[in-house]
Amino acid sequence: MAPGKSGKDAVAERAQQRWDLLVKNDFAGAYRYMSPAGRQLVTEQAYALGFQRNFWTAAKVTGVQCPSDEACEVDVTVEYKRQGLAMKSPLREKWIREKSDWWFVLER
Repeated sequence: MAPGKSGKDAVAERAQQRWDLLVKNDFAGAYRYMSPAGRQLVTEQAYALGFQRNFWTAAKVTGVQCPSDEACEVDVTVEYKRQGLAMKSPLREKWIREKSDWWFVLER
């Protein structure tokens, strides 16, 4: 975590970086934000196969709540097109701190 940056700010920044990669179809890049435990369970190839290419058009982190120093929930609004219509949808992700960094928790 960068000096002077709060846990919430660090999580928000990493979550936005991950979503920016997903919007660009860089699933390998987004995979690197997954928790080390998650990467032991899911290969990069399997992770990438779980996504539809060119689905999202934008994503924005809209909030972060941290019930503890080691866990946060991130609210994201994703934009996509479905049957030619622009859509927006909120979602919530879990992130955990391990050592000095924050990691996305894959829930299946």
